[in-house]
Amino acid sequence: MSIRFIHAADLHIDSPMKGLGEKDSNIAKKVRTATRDAFARLVQFAIDEKVSFIVIAGDIFDGEWDDVETGIWAGRQFKLLMDAAIPVYIVYGNHDGKNQILRNMKENVFPSNVHIFSSKEPERFFFIDRISGERVAITGQGYSAWNCPENLAANYPAPEPGVYNVAALHTGLGGERAGSYAPTTVGELRSLGYNYWALGHQHRREVLCDEPDCWIGYSGVVQTRHVNESVNQDGTTSKGFFLVEVADGRRIGEPQFVSVDSLRWFRIDVDLSEIDESEPEETEAAMVELFLDELRQALSEAGGALVAARVRFFGRSCLYGRLTGLYDSDAENPTRLRLYQSLSSLGGEVWLESLDVSGVKPLIPDDFWNRGVLRSIHDEVMAQNEQLDSFKDNIDGKKQGVRAGKAPLKALDPLVKKLALFKTDLLCGRRPDPSVQPEKDADGIALDDPEQYKKWNLEALDTLADVLKSVEEDV
Repeated sequence: MSIRFIHAADLHIDSPMKGLGEKDSNIAKKVRTATRDAFARLVQFAIDEKVSFIVIAGDIFDGEWDDVETGIWAGRQFKLLMDAAIPVYIVYGNHDGKNQILRNMKENVFPSNVHIFSSKEPERFFFIDRISGERVAITGQGYSAWNCPENLAANYPAPEPGVYNVAALHTGLGGERAGSYAPTTVGELRSLGYNYWALGHQHRREVLCDEPDCWIGYSGVVQTRHVNESVNQDGTTSKGFFLVEVADGRRIGEPQFVSVDSLRWFRIDVDLSEIDESEPEETEAAMVELFLDELRQALSEAGGALVAARVRFFGRSCLYGRLTGLYDSDAENPTRLRLYQSLSSLGGEVWLESLDVSGVKPLIPDDFWNRGVLRSIHDEVMAQNEQLDSFKDNIDGKKQGVRAGKAPLKALDPLVKKLALFKTDLLCGRRPDPSVQPEKDADGIALDDPEQYKKWNLEALDTLADVLKSVEEDV
């Protein structure tokens, strides 16, 4: 007869959701309580499925509690598990180590079914199934502070003979900033001989080793809190935990992933240059439909969870002025308002976390630079750019390079003055700071490189075209 246990990590109960600014109070509440909802689903699943025990590999909380009720609520969830005779084994992570209340606890104030591993040295607990007699050894060591530069795994004792051995560890392995989070390697963990390494700290789900006698992996967060946590190793966005089955001291099959998240984040890019329509009204209608198609796909992938979407529009479009609010004197932008209103047609809940239109550019006709005076401006700048090539092999120090580069920019000065509303640095980029003496200015731009000035000139033409086209549309 087999037993089953849950491997979870990074609950971050009551962690604030970044970017929360939703006006819809119903959605705002769901976003704020998402981490609690995910853990409550985990607890209910454990009770309904009669799992044998739960291992949590760190970061139960999110640093300091804003309210002691956070701990009280978690205690109630653990009590539900105690009533169902389900023990919980926890190693504290860096966020738990930062929690002053947890650090000051002289005794475990959670129900007696919750076992907290020591932060001073590795500790081992044994689970014995009352029906099958199956025995599992669970070994772990938690954090006592925010940073843990020690390799905790190196001190884990040899596995217990004759039983299935689970090791819990909150670690950054060898990745970014791993030196602060119990650094180790997959090779080292594998060599220690444990059957299952329940890892925490990394927020995306990932399997690092999948062998019959050694499985190593991150279960990831049970609930994403911002868009940067959204994508797992396999490209999915769902979050939850692993369910593991063991019989006769061996794992049966692959750990099963179980989703419990109630909100999923998506990055959505909408390329307006794909729209063939040239009339603004037709283009706007096509844009809204393209926008909704992307959100429908996100809702399908979310599987009923609330979709938190970060949407970015980009590409050249005749809707440049409408989307950027170039012509709107009112606070409300009619085109953006239409996008928000269209969400009601989706048949699912979507939180539009942000709408970025900075990548949208005016639609410039192919013959734009052949029109009247624009042709002479274009030709003059291009001609002076060609002159820069003659300086490339003859630059004798920074001053000569700067003089060579400034000359073509002068061609734009009269036009810049006429436009008045647009600053020179908008058209030509940031000019060198005369007070900065090194070979590179504060922005890392090489001041003696003619190629840099050629690039600026070409960018100036592109920006100037954008400006003139937007003014033309406005008229």
